[in-house]
Amino acid sequence: MHHEYRDIPGHDGLNLKATIKENGASTWLIVTHGLGEHSGRHHHFLKLFAGQFNILLYDLRGHGQSDGERANVGEFVSFRKDLQKIVEYLRDHFHMTKYIAFGHSMGALVSADWLQNEAREDLYPTKVFLSSPPVGAPGLMGPLFGNAPHAILKSLAGLPASLPLKGILDLSRLSHDSRVLMNYLNDDLVSLKVHTHLFFEILKTSRDVFSRPLRARCPLYASIGTEDGLVHPKMMIKYFSTVEKNTKLLKVEGGYHELHNEIEKYRAPYFEFLRQSLLDSPL
Repeated sequence: MHHEYRDIPGHDGLNLKATIKENGASTWLIVTHGLGEHSGRHHHFLKLFAGQFNILLYDLRGHGQSDGERANVGEFVSFRKDLQKIVEYLRDHFHMTKYIAFGHSMGALVSADWLQNEAREDLYPTKVFLSSPPVGAPGLMGPLFGNAPHAILKSLAGLPASLPLKGILDLSRLSHDSRVLMNYLNDDLVSLKVHTHLFFEILKTSRDVFSRPLRARCPLYASIGTEDGLVHPKMMIKYFSTVEKNTKLLKVEGGYHELHNEIEKYRAPYFEFLRQSLLDSPL
């Protein structure tokens, strides 16, 4: 399968590494990956949908092969502005008129933040899919940061010092397939240490974004594994059940964080839901 690799300028000129598969389809699929990882871990989209969509996967700033300080960001807003630049790049260079935005984990937060604050009326997505979005922090941290005053989260994100720390997230809850964790730990493009500044930026932005409806003017889909240990499934389910009600939500009972990398028991219903959501009918 032929892929094209390009450096796409972000909102401030910083280069973002992108993988592009164009097949002449009328609709594009833009994929935003999660915290610490890179777009190469989502190449399953090229296998699942290369016949139905043109596809762009890109590395977030500070991730994978893109420029920027590893696993850090000045302000979270840069991620959403970069996504808008990706959209505009495809419009200008590939004459894109229709597209679907997909985001996984932190990439889902980026996509939701972009949808609320950046997506333009004249180039609005036809659909948005949020996979395992971090509506709340994992475990006991969820209620703690969920109830913390916004001013405290803003102050934590604004601390002048930031340390790259390992073990912020429980990686054992990526998947029930032990090979997924081993591959993750041995992947040179994965950042195992995440800056505290980025972590607090995620918490602050999550509070900002998910304290109100997304008000999407297109079909909105979301998925979560109920035993996800990297985000807070109960807070996520509550948000999409009581606040952002205009969402088609899949809850995979017992599934972990990376449903696309799960064992068949959990992966199969997720992939079927993904196909139905993006294609409007199963393959």
